[in-house]
Amino acid sequence: MIESEAVAESGNVVRSPLVGGALEAVSRSLSRRIHNVVDREKLTPDQWYVLDIIVRNDGIAMTEIARSLGSPAPTTTKHVDRLVTTALAFRLPDHADRRKVLVHASKRGGSAHSRLLPLVQQVEDEFMDELAIPDRQVLRTVLETWFE
Repeated sequence: MIESEAVAESGNVVRSPLVGGALEAVSRSLSRRIHNVVDREKLTPDQWYVLDIIVRNDGIAMTEIARSLGSPAPTTTKHVDRLVTTALAFRLPDHADRRKVLVHASKRGGSAHSRLLPLVQQVEDEFMDELAIPDRQVLRTVLETWFE
């Protein structure tokens, strides 16, 4: 009997042992929860995280946003374009290097961030509460050192 037949008969799903698949599943689960919160400002979770980076690093270069989120530059540009279109952020040339464009949070973007941050933090705290305390500490350590 092949494995898929065994799964169908037993009703149990065999999860992949691959790390990437597990990380994707966890990420999707958290993103769905965050979507429920940030959607009230008509943002996607990805746009929220871009706005969060911009608010925390006012006057940040596009390449730095992409690097901090681990996303491709074209994807980051798409998210920033949406934030600019909805007046949550704006771009200005860098005074030191006119070839470089820096992204700033607008007043409206800062307000939206202030309203959403405690709600997103609550979702993330509830998500982390599903883990045993030692596992939370390990996860935070891994995440903090990942992009060093």
